[in-house]
Amino acid sequence: MSLELPMDLLFDNSSMQVNLKHCMPLQAPASASRSCKTKKRRLARHSTEADREKERLGKIAERERTRELLERLDPLVPLTKQPAPSSRGSLRTKRTLIDLYEDAIALLQGIRYEEMRHPQKRGKSGASHMPLSVYREGLMVSESMLWVEVLLPDTRVVQASRGLEKLFVGLNGGNMAGEKLALFMHPDDIPQLRAHVQGTGMLPGEFEARVVTIDGGRQGCFVKVRFEAAYPRAVEGRMVYMLRLETSPGRGGLGHWEGMPEVSGVYELMCDLSTSHYQTDVALSRVGAAGGFHMGMNAFGNCEMSSSVISRLMSRIGATYNILSQKASVLLERIAQVHYTLDLMSEIPVICIHVRLRLPNMLGTLKTPWSKVLRAACDGSPIEGIVRVPGSAVGFFNHRDVPGQLSVLYYKREGDAWRVFHQRLYRFGSETVTLRGEVFSSLAGDFFPYTLQFRKVEEADRTILAAAELN
Repeated sequence: MSLELPMDLLFDNSSMQVNLKHCMPLQAPASASRSCKTKKRRLARHSTEADREKERLGKIAERERTRELLERLDPLVPLTKQPAPSSRGSLRTKRTLIDLYEDAIALLQGIRYEEMRHPQKRGKSGASHMPLSVYREGLMVSESMLWVEVLLPDTRVVQASRGLEKLFVGLNGGNMAGEKLALFMHPDDIPQLRAHVQGTGMLPGEFEARVVTIDGGRQGCFVKVRFEAAYPRAVEGRMVYMLRLETSPGRGGLGHWEGMPEVSGVYELMCDLSTSHYQTDVALSRVGAAGGFHMGMNAFGNCEMSSSVISRLMSRIGATYNILSQKASVLLERIAQVHYTLDLMSEIPVICIHVRLRLPNMLGTLKTPWSKVLRAACDGSPIEGIVRVPGSAVGFFNHRDVPGQLSVLYYKREGDAWRVFHQRLYRFGSETVTLRGEVFSSLAGDFFPYTLQFRKVEEADRTILAAAELN
């Protein structure tokens, strides 16, 4: 039997019945189906992870932006109260975020209150002008900008920005309010400022000066500073300056003393190259200080032989031990010797000063025992008892930027704080010691510049060196 069909029947749909229910689609292999589903799930998971990573990076950027804005806002918002030590936050002002928000609200409320009281301050555009006091407070709490407001003519600091007070953190914790800024300037930079103040009644709008800073390690450094006035003229006897550091504070310890010759030894005053020691002490006494001559006389009083010699010499020229004339002081300057000892082995240098009398040959070539004047660590700390003036003290500190240079600060007690009222520079050389300073209480008042130069005449006394090592 032939199974062949005519070709026309193969394409004749009218007579052909097809049951589609029994026509099932081709089934893919089971392994291929599972692979496809796994791939889809993997793509979905990758898409989710990418979204999560994008979201995570977005949150990091948002937190960084928030932190940056808070750090910029923090110095602009004045503190309403100092945060308690137990609740200090991470901001530079030691506030928490809640403290910052509260202070910002108080600031804005104060501005709005001023605006309601003085509606005429509103500009044509409808924007109100922020009071000058608000700008000033914002500048003074800044830790990155250096600002200072001073009274004239004594340059007493009214307030200083926190950034500026960081440069004086070794002095009263950096609190500069009440200090006289000119007392921290180099003696060579004072005359030009004084001339301008005496001629115009105010400081120059722009000037440069070397200012000694005192860091947390209680070491000093002269920094060249450029002062730029915020206003062209003084307002109510005050001037506000922005400071720019032309040089950076030095770093390091006592390495700059290495290579210097031994400075400890016996010295005598070079009268022909020095200001009168007596006149220097008279000038210092006018501002309430006591100079080296005064301290030396106190030390001589503790030695029976020295006080006896001085009394006999004074009786010959009609003076007394307690009330010295200039003539008597000149005589003592020529027969007195000073022993300087510098201990550089410790982290902070220690200075010891002793004095004695050395009579010339015509008077018997007598040398009295050494009398101790002082022993002080050069960390700037006020030391009472050295100067026999109530409420007075002196403090030494080392300069990290100039080899062999120290400063002496003369302090007066004002309430609970010590205030500087004079600065003296010590410069130790190979064979000389030079003391420099300028006595003044105001740039518009009297002044007395002085230089005292000593030359080395003997090496250090071994007994004093041994005692210094034991201490």
